[in-house]
Amino acid sequence: MMTRTAAAALSLLLALSSFAAIDVPVSDAVLGIAPGGQNAFDIGTDGDGFLVAWLDGRGLQQSLFAARISRTGEVLDPAGILLMRGLVGRPQVIWNGQRYLVFWAGGNDLFVSGVNRNGSASTAARRLLTGVTFNPYRGPSIETNGSRIVAIYGDDDGLFGYPKRLRAGVFTMEADLVNEHELDEVEPGNPYYLTRLQPSIAVRNSQFLLAWNTFPVDQQLELNAVRLSNVGFPIETVPHVIGEAGLETTIAVNGDGYVAVSRFSSWGVSADLTRITPPAQLNLFGNETVVAQRDGRAAVFGLGLGDESNVLAAAEFDEEGHVTGHRSLAVPSNGAMAAATAGDRIAVLWLDDHVVLSAMVDASTLQRVTEAVPLAHSATRQAGPAIAATSRDTLTAWQEDGGIRASRMLPDGTRLDGTGLVLSSGFDDGAPGVVFDGERYVVAFANDDEVVVRFVSSRDGLLSNAIHIPAENPGDVALANGTDAVLLVWKDRAVRISRSMQLIGTPIQLPDGGESPVAAWNGTEYLVAWRTVQLDFDYFYYRAIVGVRLNANLTLIDTQARVLGQVTDGTDRVIQHDDPALAWDGSHWLVAFTSQPWGEVLHPEVRVVRVGDGPLSGTVMGTGFSPELVVTPAQVWLAWKNDAVNQSVRLVTLDGAKSHFIAAPAPIDYQWTERIGLAARGEQVIFAYSRFSEAALGTIPRVFLGWTDAGVPAPRRRSVR
Repeated sequence: MMTRTAAAALSLLLALSSFAAIDVPVSDAVLGIAPGGQNAFDIGTDGDGFLVAWLDGRGLQQSLFAARISRTGEVLDPAGILLMRGLVGRPQVIWNGQRYLVFWAGGNDLFVSGVNRNGSASTAARRLLTGVTFNPYRGPSIETNGSRIVAIYGDDDGLFGYPKRLRAGVFTMEADLVNEHELDEVEPGNPYYLTRLQPSIAVRNSQFLLAWNTFPVDQQLELNAVRLSNVGFPIETVPHVIGEAGLETTIAVNGDGYVAVSRFSSWGVSADLTRITPPAQLNLFGNETVVAQRDGRAAVFGLGLGDESNVLAAAEFDEEGHVTGHRSLAVPSNGAMAAATAGDRIAVLWLDDHVVLSAMVDASTLQRVTEAVPLAHSATRQAGPAIAATSRDTLTAWQEDGGIRASRMLPDGTRLDGTGLVLSSGFDDGAPGVVFDGERYVVAFANDDEVVVRFVSSRDGLLSNAIHIPAENPGDVALANGTDAVLLVWKDRAVRISRSMQLIGTPIQLPDGGESPVAAWNGTEYLVAWRTVQLDFDYFYYRAIVGVRLNANLTLIDTQARVLGQVTDGTDRVIQHDDPALAWDGSHWLVAFTSQPWGEVLHPEVRVVRVGDGPLSGTVMGTGFSPELVVTPAQVWLAWKNDAVNQSVRLVTLDGAKSHFIAAPAPIDYQWTERIGLAARGEQVIFAYSRFSEAALGTIPRVFLGWTDAGVPAPRRRSVR
């Protein structure tokens, strides 16, 4: 095994011996409704068209996307414009006269990004403020009068993350901070005073009206407000109380004054903030109502009452700030809306069964004039690849939204199965495992209550045979091909599958079985390994990688689990052990795993242990996630997901003689330890991994295959369509 010095030299070698990855998508892509859901969306207008921004879960990591909508209702960017991954919060969109600006809160920071009218990103994400907090429901409230931009925010040291002080930031039209003004602060002895903020901003005659909820000691919500001049200086030194606030209160210009709209009621406020009309019940309802401006009047969109309680409706306000009837838009909705006005058109967005829809409404009649269309499309998300190879082809199995799929690929990169063979349509199916048993591919995966085995022929595709094994929360599965059967392992159970695609006997119990099992065969016996699990109050600790040996008929050679890999640092702190991998190199068992002090999320060390030869801590090969081992006739290869930005996969031989660095645009998220599939065809190493697809497909993770050059012709780079 290598020393740390040798490992450091290998790291340098890796940096110097990069190669251009050959990567081919494992399946054809079909655009559909973007998976993962969209939420927390906002819309702005340039006076003609619109830009929508929203939080998107399609990539297994919360991301901020945007899309343009024409005044005729056409979504111009159906796959979305990616603005940022991670560090995202509820966005707000304005038009600064030249481009759209999208603001959002990420952690305790305020960010902005720009989008041009043609849909191109004009500026990368820029941090405007740090050490501030925003309302967790609506995000920052931001508005412009055409010469200044004003935002409401607070500090970050109040109760439960709410501010002790509320401030207004004044920005140029390019979002550069000009000034700050303190609006309010927590009352002495009342830390809950600013816990119901729900801030909003309206603009009248170039003046800003800033409104926010407070929670005084009498526990009666109040709506407070101040005005700022056209250049952002306070007109009032003391906030006006402009009503007994309801939930999710919004302020908007209406006629000669303003209208305040809560979830349950609305009322009018005079332009000088001195006169308030009695509140009246709002005859629309929803978790969120939105107000759009048109010709100085406000229009409200929400859910209808009575028989149409799940149908989107619109209404307008009288001079008293009360809704006058409502008109059905004849589309189902479960709330969560956004709206903006451009001339005679109002663009409205709403949520229907977790899909965001949009349509155009006539500003004068408040009637829908276009069909409802989905906001976001993408290819389906793929993850968790596993592969096996023969001289004829390669089979890759993976998780896809709505089940497990598999695809065969010839050595020249030709795909044989289009969008993939559908092995399962279960939404809770876990990552698959796959081996070739000498006659066909065997694929196994599990859901909450069973382990499933399917079979794929190299020539005939998916076979009808299927095995269903009842199991309670089986977790991950592992497969290993033996001399005359395939070993299947999950949790603390193991069973064999015959060449005739039948179970051999009943599952046996493994001593001290744990999580993330792996298995391998050395010609005479199996080794099954897993990470130990220890529950201490609310925390799970994985203190070691352990394993047991079994002979060909599953008789236990070891009656107790043996520690195969363990790292200690001479202190009492817990070292976590994750991502085990296993291989037989012809003379020894090799175990790869990651280790890091408990509670840390960055830079876990990738280690390899030769069982029975050397320390249990093994050799540090680098830092990252999800190591995998594969043995070719001449080499042992190790791959892992690198944890450096823009670095996807490292692939090295254990002796350091060969190394490859695959810099594909792959997900970099320390909470997503996406695994790698690894197989061998002669001296060629084949690897499967998830990386983000091209923008036209929604920049969504999809599984690709790559391989080292070992005399097999390299394919042309193929489209993922």
